[in-house]
Amino acid sequence: MFMVAARRLGELSQGENGLLPAVTELRDVALEIAVVVAAQAQAEGLATAAPEELTRESIAQSMWQAVYN
Repeated sequence: MFMVAARRLGELSQGENGLLPAVTELRDVALEIAVVVAAQAQAEGLATAAPEELTRESIAQSMWQAVYN
């Protein structure tokens, strides 16, 4: 799972900004990495959720969001 996460981060990091994606893109990058890690966990039989539950939308909904008042 670490390798798929690292590969996806590498794919998303290619660009003018250097080694890592821009800070403004971190939430989107985290979602992309979570999606590939969930798929890999499912493929390895390690995920407790069914494949249909591991959608981009369900993962995005489970992400913590800071709410400042």
